[in-house]
Amino acid sequence: MNLLIVDDDAVEVQIICGIVKKEQLGIDNIFYAYRTAQAKKIVEENPVEIIVCDIEMPGGNGLEFLDWLQERKHTASKIVLTAYEEFGYATWAMRAGSMDYLLKPVEDEQLNQVLKKAVDIQKEQIRKKQTLNAGKNQMMTNREIFFEEIVNGIIEENGRMLQKEADFRKIGMEIHVTYMPVLFCLKKWPSLLAEYDQKFRHFIMKNIAYEIFKNITKQVICIDIHSRGIGVIFCGETEQEQIHKVSMEYMHTFHEYYGEYLCGYLGTQTDIKGLRQEMQRLVEIEKNNLIHENQLIPGEMKPEEEVQKSAAFDTGKFRLQMFAGKFQSAAAVVMDELNRSKMKSDFDGKMLKKFQNQIVQEIYLMLHETEKTGDEIFTARQYQELREQSLLTLEYFERWLLWLLKKAKELMSERRDENTPVGQAKGFIAEHLDEEMNCKDVAEAVHLDADYLSKLFKKETGISMLKYIHKERIHLAGRLLMMTDQSVSDIAMQTGYTNASHFATAFKKETGMSPLEYRKREEQSHTLSETE
Repeated sequence: MNLLIVDDDAVEVQIICGIVKKEQLGIDNIFYAYRTAQAKKIVEENPVEIIVCDIEMPGGNGLEFLDWLQERKHTASKIVLTAYEEFGYATWAMRAGSMDYLLKPVEDEQLNQVLKKAVDIQKEQIRKKQTLNAGKNQMMTNREIFFEEIVNGIIEENGRMLQKEADFRKIGMEIHVTYMPVLFCLKKWPSLLAEYDQKFRHFIMKNIAYEIFKNITKQVICIDIHSRGIGVIFCGETEQEQIHKVSMEYMHTFHEYYGEYLCGYLGTQTDIKGLRQEMQRLVEIEKNNLIHENQLIPGEMKPEEEVQKSAAFDTGKFRLQMFAGKFQSAAAVVMDELNRSKMKSDFDGKMLKKFQNQIVQEIYLMLHETEKTGDEIFTARQYQELREQSLLTLEYFERWLLWLLKKAKELMSERRDENTPVGQAKGFIAEHLDEEMNCKDVAEAVHLDADYLSKLFKKETGISMLKYIHKERIHLAGRLLMMTDQSVSDIAMQTGYTNASHFATAFKKETGMSPLEYRKREEQSHTLSETE
């Protein structure tokens, strides 16, 4: 194990070298560098497991060096040394991946204690890596393949034929016994295990399962179910209480080793002909579980008719926020309703799916109204991945929602160049149409003189900025009248008018119709188009 000391003070480097108890700690080599450039070269050319780095150095900041390491996903344990006691340094150091933060002059015992901690961390990383590497070439057993094919419907569910198939494959087990399936799934996409492929993650999950469950039965089979989960099948009579106990032990052990939470789903006793159906039932329950993690859940599914059918958020309010360009607020409308629904007993994946479909429909309508198709959004690979994840937890759902709204906003903004002063001004106006606003407010937002921006705006658009603001407010009002059932007074407030009468007058002057006449005409036009 190698140690790198980075400090521009040569005397300090020698002092630290003298403090480090190499043999006791198991450190083979100590490298040192007086500049960050030297440190980078050493890291690139040598294996380095532990780094002790000063913050302030000429020719490159120590924290910038830590950021450089983090960008390259370097796994070394980092320890920061500095003479400064400001909290900001400590915060930055921890954000940059430092495991500890020590003030100069550091005490001998204190430094060696931190180094020992770093050595222990590195040893654990090596042990885990060795465990993972040991299983890369591990093949599924015949038994696993056999039961996986049963669950997937590849082998016919017939007792006599199954026994013949088991004998032919030399599995060496009695088919005519009782089976108890349990499903274990990662509720969140793994972080530590993300660099490994699905097959190898399954190997890890199954390896730990076999080690834990062998204590209560010799006949236990682990099979792949989907990308985040495995099925554990207990063969023969095994007490439910025992299965519950060891299942909790398994989930705890997995979390202890890999920092990831599992959720377990207990099946019911069945014969081999009912094994496939029982496992499919557990998978369905897992899909609808949005709240619980690190729990063992009894396999009892609610009847379909008990699932809430009217799950919805306030689409009117959602549209108001979207059309006003306030996508964060639009997302909050949805998430607030979901968090309220979470407290209800019938909150599940089906409800979340309904919310998802509603959102997609609203985004389509919004883009269509602005003459955009949205194909580049909905066909994007990232969209597909985020949408798949979004039905796992509310956290993932919110991530998908914010991504979708951000992309929709970007697509709608393509009609203006937001990198130009006028484009930036248009963007600010679009997001603040519900507020009192004048040329000075817009100019301050884009950091320009009001007179200069006004002249530039009229030169590029052909109309004054105040006229543009007025037109955008009326345009937004028209969309809200057409796409929502909000009252005229509410829409007036949403478009920056404090008086509904003044709004109605301004709207009629611009469109030739009152707000209610406009809404009625659009409704009639929509009805006519549907009947054609």
